[in-house]
Amino acid sequence: MDGTFEMITALQYRVKALQHELDEFRSGERYMKHAIIEELKVRLAHAEALLGHDSTNTGMPTSQTPLGKKKHIPNGRIEA
Repeated sequence: MDGTFEMITALQYRVKALQHELDEFRSGERYMKHAIIEELKVRLAHAEALLGHDSTNTGMPTSQTPLGKKKHIPNGRIEA
């Protein structure tokens, strides 16, 4: 049992060292760049989702279909 106390003490020391490294990372420039990149990824995904909107997947009228994109013309009548 005498080795257990030393092992616990060593693990506690390692946890404190890792916490210190994490605190330094979070306050550093690298962390800030990472946070900015993640925010820009979210914004880009949102913008790409907006570009995909048309009359087939939203309530947008066909008159508002962007130029260059084929218009979906719904027709509920069945021709015989």
